[in-house]
Amino acid sequence: MTTFTPLDLIKSHAKKVKNEKVKHSKALEKIAMCNDFNDFHELQTVNESNQKDPRLLKAAFGISDLTQVLEENDHLLAELEILVEDQLSEFIASTNASGFFIDGLTVHDFSFGGRFGLVILEISFDYTGEPIPDKVFSATKLHVTSASLLLIFTDGVWTFDDEPLDIKNAESDQEIDWKQQEYFDEYGDSSRIEEIIAEELGITLEEAQELSDLEIHARETSDGLVVGYYIDMNDLENNVSKPLKKKLELNHSWPMIEFRSHIFDTEQSQYIDWP
Repeated sequence: MTTFTPLDLIKSHAKKVKNEKVKHSKALEKIAMCNDFNDFHELQTVNESNQKDPRLLKAAFGISDLTQVLEENDHLLAELEILVEDQLSEFIASTNASGFFIDGLTVHDFSFGGRFGLVILEISFDYTGEPIPDKVFSATKLHVTSASLLLIFTDGVWTFDDEPLDIKNAESDQEIDWKQQEYFDEYGDSSRIEEIIAEELGITLEEAQELSDLEIHARETSDGLVVGYYIDMNDLENNVSKPLKKKLELNHSWPMIEFRSHIFDTEQSQYIDWP
């Protein structure tokens, strides 16, 4: 499947501005030079090597950083609230909360799709509600750690594609509490966990202590078999020092810091001196 590129949009823009006095080639040269390229040839070269170049994005989309497209288009944010509410209606019904809203929306990356003007955003967010008094606790927040959002850019206007939201990974605060309690019931003393983290990630014990309050997720098969563990990189924000965050982001691919399979298993770990 052929993926459209910013150059396709730029050529479309040039066709719209040309007239009897301005040829298509001249329009392309003008667009290139207005966006800090030496000429259209340089723009073409950059399109082949780095389609996320800010100059190229500005020429194609009118914005130099597509991770900011939601922030700069209020109508998209309003429509996203409706999309999320509709897709998570079953989760909302199972909670003891109301008035849900999107919180902490982050765009981590973007790519281009197979149709003209299609942009795919990789996002995460919390879907947070207000607890209902006198109702048995079930959950009040859903942590959506990985989702894709499909947008279309046509004639200078951003809209959502058909079925634009694909939530790939999400956990409620209640599920996280349960897993965390089970985890520490099994492993006990957190200092031993820190030793494993330090050894496994090649960091100091002091740096591992910064990670000790973050949840360590178990990766499970559909049958419930644990095949590995990971830390969600979204949890690094505001929870660890900037130098450690930068080190981990350089050594691991978003959205997770993965550990070897069974590294925390009581019978196989070579790092924990079990009593």
